[in-house]
Amino acid sequence: MPELWKGLDGNYLLQEEGNIMRPTQRTLAYLKDQGYLCETVERWIPNPKHPGGGFRKDFMGIMDIQALTNEGVLGVQSTGTHFSGHMRKMIDEKGFECTAWLKTPGTRLMLIGWRKVVRKRGSKVKVYKPRIHMFTLQDFYSVQGSESDPHGHRQSSPETQVDG
Repeated sequence: MPELWKGLDGNYLLQEEGNIMRPTQRTLAYLKDQGYLCETVERWIPNPKHPGGGFRKDFMGIMDIQALTNEGVLGVQSTGTHFSGHMRKMIDEKGFECTAWLKTPGTRLMLIGWRKVVRKRGSKVKVYKPRIHMFTLQDFYSVQGSESDPHGHRQSSPETQVDG
């Protein structure tokens, strides 16, 4: 398996060109570099009738990785270049699961996408740049207005913590 390493400029590079590293592997390396204790929570479900012999199943359909932080547990969905598609899917199709996770005390939810870009103009060296979105309950309530949840149920606006 190729190793991801961080260059002096903070960009993530592949150790061996031509080897493919999955976005989940890239994200694990990134999170560990940030000091998180993390583990993959997606599963491989073997199915001989499915193309490729099986499929990957995300935890609750929304996350590939869980990481322990000082604030609690961070759920992470990782993707390659399909960032906006994953964002739409999480908000439009997985709103119930995402809001249930975010309403659980001590949890956060992140979407991280990776794209390969030229390290420096004129250079042939490619690096992976992360694009990160930290979800809040507001991401899901703003879809249908602040007075309804993603499934159309009426409720008060999301709770906010007040320091005091």
